[in-house]
Amino acid sequence: MRESVVADVIIVGAGILGASLAYHLVGRGVRDVVVLESRSVGGGSTCKSAAIVRMHYTNPATVTLALRSRELFLDWAGQIGASDAQQVYWRCGWFFLTPADQQENVLANLAMNRQLGVDASLVDHEFLCRQVPGIETDGLGLIVHEPDSGYADPVGVCQGLAQRAADGGAVIHGGVSVDALLTDGDRVTGVCAGGQTYQAPITVVAAGAWTGKLTGDIGLDLAMDITREQELILDPVEPDFAPTVAISNMADRFYLRPRPQGGLLVGRGYPKQYERVEPDNYKLDHDADFADDILTRLVRRFPGLKDSKVRSGVVGLYTVTGDWHPILGPVASRPGLWLATGGSGHAFKIGPAIGQMLAELIVDGRCDWIEADRFNLARFETGRIFESSYGANRA
Repeated sequence: MRESVVADVIIVGAGILGASLAYHLVGRGVRDVVVLESRSVGGGSTCKSAAIVRMHYTNPATVTLALRSRELFLDWAGQIGASDAQQVYWRCGWFFLTPADQQENVLANLAMNRQLGVDASLVDHEFLCRQVPGIETDGLGLIVHEPDSGYADPVGVCQGLAQRAADGGAVIHGGVSVDALLTDGDRVTGVCAGGQTYQAPITVVAAGAWTGKLTGDIGLDLAMDITREQELILDPVEPDFAPTVAISNMADRFYLRPRPQGGLLVGRGYPKQYERVEPDNYKLDHDADFADDILTRLVRRFPGLKDSKVRSGVVGLYTVTGDWHPILGPVASRPGLWLATGGSGHAFKIGPAIGQMLAELIVDGRCDWIEADRFNLARFETGRIFESSYGANRA
């Protein structure tokens, strides 16, 4: 075996969490950062993300992460220091359509969001119809609007962050699969990848659906489920009826957003049946009954989209924790091991701030703008798990 590569921090995975962490570590002066990615930057679960960017969450800590992440999207060129940076964010606005029985929860969560600095307001059906022509409003309760929210290019964001990290000295290896975590007793000392060992005092596993295999091999069971998630890319026959905003529709249990290349991305929302799979063995094509169900829901709310054509499907993975919130930070029982995993379908929109939070914890030993310990793995033992007033994946 070749001589070990020695670094200050090793990051396993270059999705949104790994790329963001590398970017923020370099920004705080850490130069010996090594990132190992089995595919390409942003080429795992991140590239399948719907990448809808919205602030409306039911826990203050998650709202804080979403709001700080959106600041990076809104000032992308300035944040990464490149005036010619490609566009990665579309501030088209986001609408939250809710059923009447959720009024109390919606009002409480909206008030909390606004208190934390989110620009969001209740709008009436008339405003919604002006912004979203062709929508049917029957059966809708309260409607929330976030004018600064929208959607992003998840791969473009990852690549931009990774490139800036590399410019600052980080070494990013694509096409390198990590075979195992290296240990000395309970302490994690690095990784083995492709016949090469990499050693560091801190190893951060940000490998999404593949995290559990690595930690399981050293006796650490994270109890996460891997679920298969589907979306459709549609070509409306009547483009005038295609929404130009991002929408999360709790009333009919679907979400959608426009695509910069044209067409719509549509997915199914909670509650729904979850299909648990192995991350290296699942069906990559969308299901016909899924497409039928989505189109039925969509046309009920947007009759003008009834003749839309299915261009293709998008099938990816969620890495789901017991409370639908990510596991972030050091693992007390395995010194040297840090986790950035378990996004449960939300990781992209809060990922930039997660990277910042973890970088501050690693470099400074503290993070003053958020209660970072809330996301630690230990919460499942202490009972400090997150709860959602909307339920489960409606975090």
